[in-house]
Amino acid sequence: MRMIKSERNKNNILCYWDESLNTSKTKSPLEHIEQINLVAHCRQRWPKEFNLMLHPVNESDIKVQYRVKLNKCGLLPGASDWLILYPSNGKPYMVLELKRSRKRDSSVSQDQIDFLLNAEYVGAFACVAYGYKAALNAIEKYFK
Repeated sequence: MRMIKSERNKNNILCYWDESLNTSKTKSPLEHIEQINLVAHCRQRWPKEFNLMLHPVNESDIKVQYRVKLNKCGLLPGASDWLILYPSNGKPYMVLELKRSRKRDSSVSQDQIDFLLNAEYVGAFACVAYGYKAALNAIEKYFK
C-alpha cells in the first residue's frame, strides 16, 4: 500500500505526494493525464459532491491572442486546477493545484502560490497535490 505524505513547503503551502513515486527514476505522467484520472475517480467516489467539483481551464500553453481574450473574460492567472465548491468541516470550499506525481517534473508558479495562500487566508482548504492519488488523499481529508 502506498503512503501519501503531507507537509507544508517553504512557501507554507500544504503539499501531498507519494514518496515512492517521488523517488522514481521514471518520469511521471503528464499533468492532463493526472487530471483525467482525478476526474474519473472523483466522479465515482463522490457522486453527490461531484456536481460542485470543477477544473477551470487555465492552462499556460495557449496562443497569446487567445490568452488575451480569456484574460478579458476573467481568466485568473494562478487559479488552481481543481475547485470543490462543496463545503466541508467548516471550510467553505477547497482549491487544489494538481501537479505531476514526481515533484521534480513540475513546479508551482508564484501566481499559483499567491492564489493558494489567498484562498487559505479566506478560510478555504488549499493545497498542492503531486499526482492524482495524492489529490484523492487530500480530498478525502477535506471531506472527513
